[in-house]
Amino acid sequence: MSCAAIQIATANPTNIWICAILDKKRSNQTSCAFIVNEPGLIMILNIRFGNIIDINLPIIHEINTSVGKTTLLRRVCELYLQQSHHLPCYGFYTEEVRDNNGSRIGFDIITLDGNSRASLARINEYTTSQSSSLPRVGQYNVFVNEFERIALSLFTNLQTPCICFIDEIGKMELLSNRFKELIETLIQRRNLILIATIPIKPLGFVDRIRTRSDCRLLTVTRDNRSGPALRNELMEHIEELTKNIL
Repeated sequence: MSCAAIQIATANPTNIWICAILDKKRSNQTSCAFIVNEPGLIMILNIRFGNIIDINLPIIHEINTSVGKTTLLRRVCELYLQQSHHLPCYGFYTEEVRDNNGSRIGFDIITLDGNSRASLARINEYTTSQSSSLPRVGQYNVFVNEFERIALSLFTNLQTPCICFIDEIGKMELLSNRFKELIETLIQRRNLILIATIPIKPLGFVDRIRTRSDCRLLTVTRDNRSGPALRNELMEHIEELTKNIL
């Protein structure tokens, strides 16, 4: 049994608003530790005060690792930017890279506007530099310097209030200490909504975000990822948050 979920966590109403989308991408973990009221139910907490307001959202579904969380994040960003009045948006998403046979050989990160791309990771056969000197996650060599070159520059001159889309805060990205510092800075910043994908597999840095007491969880499955219901629900959450920071 495996699962993926959207977690929306918010600080107190005078501070930052945080959103995170969880996924099992790049992880072989088949279980996860959520705040669960009973098997199959997620505890949904009040956005402003952290009080329980609903515990009727099912979480546990059998899905594969390609649950579609990146597609969801990109589509939500596109829909939001189509609105006549919207906050500035900053960020990047991760895209799988495949060879001519369709086999996955690595990952790239791409800016939201699609104008910049950098290699995040490659298997040995597609690594041109000295692979032995690169950090590894599983079978992938991770290009930390390339990742930092694109990812960090995106958030240098943020104009708040704004929304930051980050896909993802995962094991590869967290090889960068500068990226960790960036996330911690964003979390402490006022008038900012952070929408970020994070892995199901436990990671100390990620768990400090995932286990916040004032969180709201929504399930992403193969059944609901393509339909409008989940996308619209996330859009409603974002609109609710923007009203409180404008």
